Amino acid sequence: MGAGMVARLAFVRVWAMGLGAVMLLACALPAAAQGFEETLGDEITAILKERPDAFRKAAQEVIAGYGRDGRIDVAGIEQMVAIRRAALRATQSRRLLLADLDNDGTISRAEVGAVLPALSASQRPRLLELHRRADADGNGGVDPLELRDFAQDYAESGFDEAKAATYRRVMLADMDGDGWVTMDEVARVVEASRMDG
Repeated sequence: MGAGMVARLAFVRVWAMGLGAVMLLACALPAAAQGFEETLGDEITAILKERPDAFRKAAQEVIAGYGRDGRIDVAGIEQMVAIRRAALRATQSRRLLLADLDNDGTISRAEVGAVLPALSASQRPRLLELHRRADADGNGGVDPLELRDFAQDYAESGFDEAKAATYRRVMLADMDGDGWVTMDEVARVVEASRMDG
């Protein structure tokens, strides 16, 4: 048998396997939809019926942005939550640290006053308000602990538990129970929910 014939036979086998997989998927999706509510928990069923596209979008964002090899696990989602909150903390801290002119870690009212002329008219009241809110003990200076707590509060309100839960729910699509979610699994559960509803 020549090399050309071997190549053609290999192609036919691959094509037949692909056709078989498509036919299996075509039969499996309607069957999956029939038992969709029994297979999935109440929480994901409700989410998918209300906002399947939002679920898919959250899954795409977390898997593509923070997963590895096209999948994500609980640790990956928790790492994403920590990264998002760290970015918010850094942003809020930076806004005040720009006024730490002597680099002693404490931002005084005098330092804020010295920086104000260099800021735009819209930035001046923002810096004053940030300083006032961060100065928890009201002594006129924002020390490193106050700055840390203020930035943490900002991060937790900017990426709160409700938002984190949106991404954590992606794990509900782990249909094979291996601890990882792929976009294929997400697509299957979203499609099954549409066929069922």
